Amino acid sequence: MVRLIDAKNQYIVSINLYGSQLKDHVALSYVWGDKKQSYALTTETYLTLQSERSLVRLKLPTTVSNTMLLVERYGLRYLWVDVLCIHQDDISDKHKQIAGIGFVYQSALFKIVAASSTDCDAGLLGIRPGTRFNEQKFIQAGNITLVSPVQSTGHQILTAHSSKWAHIGRTFQEELLSAHQLIFTHE
Repeated sequence: MVRLIDAKNQYIVSINLYGSQLKDHVALSYVWGDKKQSYALTTETYLTLQSERSLVRLKLPTTVSNTMLLVERYGLRYLWVDVLCIHQDDISDKHKQIAGIGFVYQSALFKIVAASSTDCDAGLLGIRPGTRFNEQKFIQAGNITLVSPVQSTGHQILTAHSSKWAHIGRTFQEELLSAHQLIFTHE
């Protein structure tokens, strides 16, 4: 069994991912950083988070709450995020869930990468108004959307491979196993 966040109904569900019961989930890859997570799942709190809308009352890390919003905007429902899908206080659960992380990323519809973040509260830049300052221009031409290239403002453009995210060992596995990625950088 794998725990996932039901982003639509704002609670944690357990699903038999290995039995192909679920086909459309998204996984988040981000940096915890030096900052302490504002919320982490424990064995004790798990029971309270299995009812609809239970995540609404929590102070979740900004990156996690932004990702939940993005998943819902895409019309998807399920999201895997380590801090809410692995009991952080249970060594046995951690080992069991960590052993299945490869399958979680491999079977995900796509992976969201918070490449510009330096900690769990950096968020996904561009999801909420006023969080990205170098905007791309979009032009609709019939049923085709044209997107302008990002213009550098004099500083080096951060790519996923030059970010703090790229220098964490676990992200290498996530990168190899994910067929599709949606990468968020400063630009």
